[in-house]
Amino acid sequence: MNLTRIISVPKMKDLVLRNLWHYQRRHFGTTDFKQRWTFTLTEEHPLFPYFAGAILSLKREGLVDEDGDNGQFFLTAKGIAHCEQENLELEFEDRFFQDFGI
Repeated sequence: MNLTRIISVPKMKDLVLRNLWHYQRRHFGTTDFKQRWTFTLTEEHPLFPYFAGAILSLKREGLVDEDGDNGQFFLTAKGIAHCEQENLELEFEDRFFQDFGI
């Protein structure tokens, strides 16, 4: 991921949603949303301050929530509906996990 492209919490909010939506569909399909794909960034990650601000905002909007067991974040039903409505897509260079080949 090109860190110079990340300059604000609003941009990070968009990237978090796009990553959650991309991997949700990739791992669990597009029709059965009983399972949720989750992720988080560690505090050591250079983008963590932006990520933390984005997560707080997205949680307030009801688009994401946190798994209390592992501290990872996932799309809520409202978040899934938002991503579907906005037809969100994710460019390869914006994938948080491109280095892992997923």
